Amino acid sequence: MKYLPMLISVLGSGDTTHIASDTPLPAPLQRDSVHCELRPIPGAVFPATQADRRRCEQAYFEEGMAAAEAGAHAIYINTVGDYGLLSLQEALDIPIGGAGSGSFHKALSDAPD
Repeated sequence: MKYLPMLISVLGSGDTTHIASDTPLPAPLQRDSVHCELRPIPGAVFPATQADRRRCEQAYFEEGMAAAEAGAHAIYINTVGDYGLLSLQEALDIPIGGAGSGSFHKALSDAPD
């Protein structure tokens, strides 16, 4: 049986919602044992208003569901806003993480008591 590496779908590039063929994978995700794919977020906008934020939440949720349906073993939301994180965690039975919550967890674990 051929071993297939874990597939992590990275939602967004962190810098833009448009992902070109030469958009680099974030350095921490460049590992031999894991295959990561950058997925663009159609319909996402900068969340300047509450309506924009809801639009982002829905766009990230829809792309996360599509990633899971396409075979992702895990999803990483590559934006500090973690758009769609809770909805995806409730809807899917795979690990879902986000840049924002991950950063805060790390900072809190390093903080003195």
